[in-house]
Amino acid sequence: MDALLRSDFEAKTPEEKESVLYSIKEVARKIVWLNISVVDIKSLGHSAALEQAIKLEITENYKLMADLLGCLYGQGLVQMISENLRENSPQQAKLFALEVANNYFEDSVKAIVFPLLEILVFERLDSLVHGSFPQTKMSGLERLEDIINSDFTNTSLWLKSCALITLGENIRTVPRILKAFLFHAHPLIYETVAQIFVKNSPTEFKYYLSKLKKSKQQHLVKLYLAPSEGYINNHQEIVLLRDIPLFQSLREVDLVDFAMILNSWNLKENESMDNDSGQLGALVLIRGHLTVNLQNGTSMELDEGEVLIEEMDTDQPISSILASRSSVIFCCKKDEFLNHVVDYIEIPDAFLDHLEKNEEANLTSN
Repeated sequence: MDALLRSDFEAKTPEEKESVLYSIKEVARKIVWLNISVVDIKSLGHSAALEQAIKLEITENYKLMADLLGCLYGQGLVQMISENLRENSPQQAKLFALEVANNYFEDSVKAIVFPLLEILVFERLDSLVHGSFPQTKMSGLERLEDIINSDFTNTSLWLKSCALITLGENIRTVPRILKAFLFHAHPLIYETVAQIFVKNSPTEFKYYLSKLKKSKQQHLVKLYLAPSEGYINNHQEIVLLRDIPLFQSLREVDLVDFAMILNSWNLKENESMDNDSGQLGALVLIRGHLTVNLQNGTSMELDEGEVLIEEMDTDQPISSILASRSSVIFCCKKDEFLNHVVDYIEIPDAFLDHLEKNEEANLTSN
């Protein structure tokens, strides 16, 4: 989709239009399913994080639907409609957007899209249950299983992980549905399930742990059976990253990706860490306070919530760090961090501002 948008693609042939329309239907189907899911999980306890994850996914899919509509009717027209349908837009602007869409969109498109646009204008979900994509009303636990079992074209890793956490908070045992997820390939999923096992059935967890491959066994033992070693799981990392200003504009899916490359450490007061392998090239200080020692013998202070990138925020390579009080840090090599920003995510303004300020500071110092 990004490649099509960069090339200003516009569907012109009947085959191209049919292909785009099919994609719009699939996105619309997912938006309907997500909206109904929000309604069904409200009966559950501890569902706030899951509800937020679903709503973020809804927002992302509305953006995708707008991009697809732009391939049919031009990005300029669809962007104008989208801007008038924003949550903080006045009601008159939203009604105007509906009128424009009604005048320009073909009937086949309006049949799919209009019920979803009307949600943004009138905040009513009644028409979705029996609309173009009928949905079944479910209990909260049934809906959780529906989310957990849905394929990844419907559910992101982050959303599935939040559903697993919510399920763990609403049950006292470990249902059969979760046991298979211990064998999942992605750390975000199997770590989340292991956390539920440890809380609800530690004996059973040790049994299933013996069935896993050795590297995964060792990882989960360090994570949950040896907490004094200071490991933090990926689900916790994502929650903690969300509190850092630099990361607040990222989508959940991008936070998941960052959690995969960042290593987490709990440092005790006066504990130090060397940068021999370059592992401190990019530092994110979650909690506490650090003194960052540079190779020329100087040092600088890093406060809670700040991000430091070697030789961009500093004029020298980092030699070591020292925690002046108990601290939690995320870190990785500088190149890995910057390549990830450039290659895998749409760079938000916060990152660009951060890099621009560093460049200006370096020019001034030189």
